[in-house]
Amino acid sequence: MRQYFLHNGNQEQGPFDLESLKLQELKKDTPIWYDGLENWTTAGEIEDLRELFTPKSTPPPLNKTKDETKTGPPKMEPMQKSNVEHVQSADKKKIKVLPIIIVSLLVIGGIASWLIYQNSQNSETINNLQEKIATQENSKDEAEQERQKINQAITAKNMNYRNH
Repeated sequence: MRQYFLHNGNQEQGPFDLESLKLQELKKDTPIWYDGLENWTTAGEIEDLRELFTPKSTPPPLNKTKDETKTGPPKMEPMQKSNVEHVQSADKKKIKVLPIIIVSLLVIGGIASWLIYQNSQNSETINNLQEKIATQENSKDEAEQERQKINQAITAKNMNYRNH
C-alpha cells in the first residue's frame, strides 16, 4: 500500500494511506510526495486524488424550446450593465422616498414649533392671571384696611354721641 506525505507550508505530514489522505484538507496545489516520485508534486496532478477536485455531478443538457431553436438562445446582457441598472433602480427608489422623508420632517417640525408657541402663550396667560390675582388680593387687603378705618371712625363717632 502506497504511503503519502504532504507539506502544509511549514512542515511535512504523514505518512497517510489513500483513505486518510482524502480526509485531509487538500487543495489542488497542496504539495504531495510518495515513494516512486522523484520530486514533490501537487495533489491535482496525482491520478488517485483527481476525483477530489472534479465536480461530483454535471448539470443535464439544456432543453431548447421551439422559439430558441428558431432564433437561438435569448441574448443575455453583460453583467456590468445589469449591475448598473440595479444601482440605478436603487437610486430611483431613494429619489421616491426622499420627498416623503422631507415632507414628514417639515410636518413634524411644524407641529413642534406650534406646540412650543402654544406653551409660551399659555405661560404668558398664566403669568398674567397670577399678577391679576395678586393685584386683586392687594386691593382686597387695601379695601379691608379702608373698611377697618371707616369702622373705627364710626365707632369713635358713636362713642362721642354717647359721651355727650
